[in-house]
Amino acid sequence: MRNKKIDLNEKLRKVSCDVLVIGGGEAGLRAAIGAHDSGADVLIISKSKKGDPHTVLATGGINGALATMNPNDSWMIHAADTLKEGCFLADS
Repeated sequence: MRNKKIDLNEKLRKVSCDVLVIGGGEAGLRAAIGAHDSGADVLIISKSKKGDPHTVLATGGINGALATMNPNDSWMIHAADTLKEGCFLADS
């Protein structure tokens, strides 16, 4: 939405919430669920359409180094795998 002209006379709507989650991808939705389950009034804002988060673009799936399945797992292996799956674009 770059270069979108904003009408300063347009009415703005005020919204209040306990927790504001920015991003409607998997991590944002999980954070929202956790906050909601704890009794918070949650609002999610995202630049993506409903049901179209960027999580679907993840080539390696969603992973974490928990060492629950493989005792040799570590955060270092997870970090190396993440950089590799991202074609080393995030290695800077």
